[in-house]
Amino acid sequence: MSDKIKSNGTSADETRPVVMDTENKITIFWDDAHIDAEAAFFPGELADLYRRVKRKCRDDLGGDMGRVRDEFAKLGASRDKTTWSRIFKQGRWNHDGEGNPLPSPIVAKQKLMEDFQSFLNQTRVELLRGRLPFSKTLVWDLIQLYIFKKMRPERVNKFGVITGPTGLQKSACFKELALQNTNIKHVECTEEMSVNQIISLVAYKYGISMYCNSTEKRFRLMEQFGPDKAIIFDNTQDLQSKSADKLQPFLKFCRWLQDERGGTIIHSITPEQEESIFPKESVFMEQFEGRAGGKEGFLRLPDQNPKQDFVTIASDLGMRDAKRHEDLLKKIGTLRGRIRTFYEILQEAKSAADADKSRLTAEYIEAAYEDRQPAKREGGK
Repeated sequence: MSDKIKSNGTSADETRPVVMDTENKITIFWDDAHIDAEAAFFPGELADLYRRVKRKCRDDLGGDMGRVRDEFAKLGASRDKTTWSRIFKQGRWNHDGEGNPLPSPIVAKQKLMEDFQSFLNQTRVELLRGRLPFSKTLVWDLIQLYIFKKMRPERVNKFGVITGPTGLQKSACFKELALQNTNIKHVECTEEMSVNQIISLVAYKYGISMYCNSTEKRFRLMEQFGPDKAIIFDNTQDLQSKSADKLQPFLKFCRWLQDERGGTIIHSITPEQEESIFPKESVFMEQFEGRAGGKEGFLRLPDQNPKQDFVTIASDLGMRDAKRHEDLLKKIGTLRGRIRTFYEILQEAKSAADADKSRLTAEYIEAAYEDRQPAKREGGK
């Protein structure tokens, strides 16, 4: 494969973010165009796994091969840094630098698939520590449908707002969407971030070096963003937590990017902050309401996850009769802390079931729930 992978007539030099593995003198490309081209060297399902894993290594681990090695090692894939660097250097898993097939791949196909699946699903951690996989709940369905509708090319209003209380699994849904779909990027907002820091983070998600100056990042973003793309800004309300002055420059950037390229911009906020972010008297904010089709066009998630969500999560974890115990699951899922508390209790139950080499049952869940009660924690006093 050539070092100049082209996409839409743009050379790698113009868009690539690169990380030099100085220990092995390997340059690794992390932009979407390179990743998609590299995946062509992988057969069938392994190609899609490669795309998802390399993007996750970029977005979550910053392309640091030492961290990549350590994360895989935690899951039992104890390969050295050199091996992972060779796999991620232009997909050189089963071919050399000239694109010629190797006599045998660096890692056996089945083993590499298992490594990738473990990394994406945290499989070993689930088995050893009772962690839960991502579940496609009704909240997931609502979020996915809303964003996909906004991304349709014929839509006039491609600005969107999703409101919902904390603890509904919103962020997990956004991250999963971005992991599954190259055209969707997820950006977490925090109150410490400046507009330039947000732009740098968005640029990095699109494979643009964080070392470029602000002006260059904006114009490279304009090249990368387009009508078929979407950016989800998660917890936008946090930018207003300390200073409302941050929000207007940030939204002006969103408006500029959307106007120039016609892509979709989604903001996720909590219901408590809706009126402060979109006050009736603000002419400036009215334009963003309009871009979303008015406040009636906001996606308003329920205050609590539907009962079916808890059944789905428990079923995904191997509880065969989850539907029969939906009242127990709902009781736990509506405790203070919402679905996060639910996950915590089910993790404890799953760990206990795994230790007994047993399937998850209502008895394990009830025991984990009872162990959290004050009387239990205080020794029955």
